[in-house]
Amino acid sequence: MAQDFYSLQEMAPRFGVDADVFIKAWLDEKLPLYIHFGSDSPPCTIRRCIPRQLHEYARDDILYGRDLYQSKDSPDHDTLIFIPEHPLSAHLEVKAQYELEEGAGPGLGAYYEYRYRGSARGYWLAKPTSVTHLSQGRYLLTDKDSVGDVTVHALDIFDYLIFSKPAYILQLSLFARVNEVRELFPDVSDSVTEEKINLMGNIGDTSALTKKRPAKMFFALYLIIHEWCAKNKKGEPTLSNVVDYLKTVCDKSPELGTITRWAERPELESNIEKRWMPRQEIALYFLLRVYCEEKKSENHHWQ
Repeated sequence: MAQDFYSLQEMAPRFGVDADVFIKAWLDEKLPLYIHFGSDSPPCTIRRCIPRQLHEYARDDILYGRDLYQSKDSPDHDTLIFIPEHPLSAHLEVKAQYELEEGAGPGLGAYYEYRYRGSARGYWLAKPTSVTHLSQGRYLLTDKDSVGDVTVHALDIFDYLIFSKPAYILQLSLFARVNEVRELFPDVSDSVTEEKINLMGNIGDTSALTKKRPAKMFFALYLIIHEWCAKNKKGEPTLSNVVDYLKTVCDKSPELGTITRWAERPELESNIEKRWMPRQEIALYFLLRVYCEEKKSENHHWQ
């Protein structure tokens, strides 16, 4: 169900775990992450891998909406669908393929590759590539035959999407499933009770939740980052300075993406109840210490 999915921006404060932890688990292939496509999703082509024994009826099933990505009877219908562009017969391509070793096909031997254009909806599996770890903030969606950060698959890993134009996904816009997070991180607790979840109804409808005020510590961390950092020509803090400094004093220093989120002005009220995490407390301590030491040195210099 859609209620099982939450973006990393929602999931991190919900479980009191920084989004970087989820991203690392995803890069290590320990935690699946998903991309949500809505009505504004970019047009794309789906590449499907049809086993030889299903090929006889597959074409008609696709043309008449009986396949697993269109039929309401599909077990995955509540999670994802693919809406073909019509007339479908004009661009439906079918090629016979043969798999000699494990790779693009469902198994060794003959299979058929189907390709047709349309639009994806729902939650599709995001798979990192060999270059994903080098990206910051957003990822370029790609396919098996192109260079990019993330390939997009159906729940059947051999079926994936191909984008004709560059399409990007923000890191914090990736989604995780609550049950999969709980399975990987059994020691973390969900800060949102089931009662509150029921009050929310459909995902995105948070009108029934009480507005939460963020802890003063979030403002303290935000202020010290902006006060201590040198400013660039645009008057913005040079956040890489924070990253470099914390690397010298912390065993596990936060990455630039994390510091960037800490440097965003906290909302006065929010539907998301954020948790103050130990790594934030450590960063605040060291930043306050170096700030005070530098101020003390400046005062001593002018005496």
